[in-house]
Amino acid sequence: MPTEKNWTSELEYERSAGIALVENRIEMVARLGGDVVIMHLPCEPQEPGAERQAFWNRTRATLDALEPTARRHGVRLALENGWGVFETIVQVFELYGPDCIGLCYDSGH
Repeated sequence: MPTEKNWTSELEYERSAGIALVENRIEMVARLGGDVVIMHLPCEPQEPGAERQAFWNRTRATLDALEPTARRHGVRLALENGWGVFETIVQVFELYGPDCIGLCYDSGH
């Protein structure tokens, strides 16, 4: 199913719309008294080079854009594990502190 709201998209208009959607969810969770929003992070491209660098540029730009909204509302972002994504999550943890980003461990994966 095509989507036009995808915070990991290579297309800037889709990525921006995805950021706006997550910001909306952060605000909704805060209003409901929650303190975490769970996000699914795709795996980093395996081959070094421009595609991998573009992935990290998009990921960092997205998380940098979401961090102020999350902090303002007292909501943390949690990255959910999935098949083959743990190395990518570990790299995100190296970039952002636990006060901003945590892990949602789904044992069903």
